[in-house]
Amino acid sequence: MIVSTILNPKSFFYPIDNMPPSCLTQDLPPEQNADILSLGCGDARNILFTCFSDNKRKMDVTCCDIEPLIHARNVLLYTLLIDDESNRNIEQIYNIYYHWKIDEKSLLLLESQTQKLLQISSSIDDWQNSAYGPSIRFCDEKSLSSIRCHWLGFTSQGLSLPEKKRRSNQLEAALERTKAHRPNKNSNLPDGTGFRSTFPTATQDEAYADLSKVSQQWWEYGTVPGNNSTALRSPHLNPAFFYSPNNKLTLYHNMSSLGSIPLSNAYTSICKESPFRINGRSLHQQSVWSIVPRDISHSGLQHSENQWQEG
Repeated sequence: MIVSTILNPKSFFYPIDNMPPSCLTQDLPPEQNADILSLGCGDARNILFTCFSDNKRKMDVTCCDIEPLIHARNVLLYTLLIDDESNRNIEQIYNIYYHWKIDEKSLLLLESQTQKLLQISSSIDDWQNSAYGPSIRFCDEKSLSSIRCHWLGFTSQGLSLPEKKRRSNQLEAALERTKAHRPNKNSNLPDGTGFRSTFPTATQDEAYADLSKVSQQWWEYGTVPGNNSTALRSPHLNPAFFYSPNNKLTLYHNMSSLGSIPLSNAYTSICKESPFRINGRSLHQQSVWSIVPRDISHSGLQHSENQWQEG
């Protein structure tokens, strides 16, 4: 049946979701294995949270999203976590996935991992025979090819100087398109985006104050560190946020950098013996900055025997 529709001349990219994660197996009995279809999956929040919350059962998850860059970022993250068995690169992995500006060490890790992915993604057979093939699969050759097109833009290795300049201009143009849509750039109004992630422990006043500071820092410097020195050491635009083959990508302008992370622990008094305690940190703002890399390292993806299918 033919019906009227609305033409949307401008679409925005959501690399980080504003909704807190859900455990994909929360409604299943504990003894049952899970075959899951995640439509419009968005970022990796639900996969990470599910691995963290439920690592006993066998799961086969098929993730679908209309934007290939979503899958390119997610598979990049999963492979980085799988390789980082000793958790030595968690801070750099966090920077690559959550910061739109990254430091030199994070950029080098992004470049090296991208080169590794490009070497094993020339065909779906090459991918399936790689170290990641048993746990991360692609539905078909077209899905892999579209994601590989984005990985090609994640690295500048092998490019000539004019090509590197063209790529740099492309990333800068994507940032400018985003800034052009950024509302209330000079407003001092509190930014409560991501407030739901602090439930149920935070009060509105304290969470709004902390999230506003985090949001202001992230949109100004591209990072969410505990101090500005990290921001000053992060001069590189992150292609995992801004690259698109058609040069039309526009980052969503009212995104929360921490909206997809459970933040209630930052507002909870936790005993010293708990693995959720952040040593040497006070509650609230400092904890909000520190909680994300630690939760990613606890996701369990390194040792998971589950399968994730992208398509």
